[in-house]
Amino acid sequence: MEESNSAYYRVDEIKELFEKFSRKLVGLKTRASKGFIDSEKPLFAAIEMAENIGCPLVVHANDPVISMEELAGMLRPGDILCHVYHGIGDTILNEHGKVKDGILKARERGVLFDVAHGRGNFNLHVAGTAIADGFIPDIISTDMTVFVRNQAPVYSLPYVMSKIRCLGVPWTEVFRAVTLTPAHWLGESQKASLVVGTEANLAIFKIKKRIIRYEDAFGNSFDGNEILLPQMTVVGGEILFRQTEFQ
Repeated sequence: MEESNSAYYRVDEIKELFEKFSRKLVGLKTRASKGFIDSEKPLFAAIEMAENIGCPLVVHANDPVISMEELAGMLRPGDILCHVYHGIGDTILNEHGKVKDGILKARERGVLFDVAHGRGNFNLHVAGTAIADGFIPDIISTDMTVFVRNQAPVYSLPYVMSKIRCLGVPWTEVFRAVTLTPAHWLGESQKASLVVGTEANLAIFKIKKRIIRYEDAFGNSFDGNEILLPQMTVVGGEILFRQTEFQ
């Protein structure tokens, strides 16, 4: 949903699509960015639409038309604010380098925050400062498109996970943010379970200690000391990838 003109909103048609594809459609997404919408009105419309459908809302927050605090304050428990560490326009940090109170209050209410790295939607200074202040992401995703696939500064999900780890997030929380939390949000908690009897969907990694330069798209960089190396991928009990040295 990226349209300011409400004449183009088709709530009934969208609701029909959700009913028809209920096993595939899990939420709505809208932009809060300047250049796509010109006020907060489309955001209120998107929230109302999600409420009417009975689904969560995901909001693209880079260079928002309102402050990040106002935006986070509009969202409901279970809604997702993505590109949380963006650095264009108003960010989650105040003038003292601390995460704004409104962002913390939104988290307390159950709003989720997604890295959604992308190319221009992630700023190392914002991420490093927020994480140092204790604000770690609920979800870690790549926001990968054909424009950034296998390219800097994203490369892959394991690469983004390694970057977030080297910024100070414990591995346990990194893995939680790519398994349990998104699986639960999608209503697919069994896909992040190792309980006997659940489907075998596994990714096995090796944590390699080495110096690696992590960058963003704005010229910021730092040297990390760890990176994840994929070793094996199992989907539905079938091995789809095995690194040649892995036994």
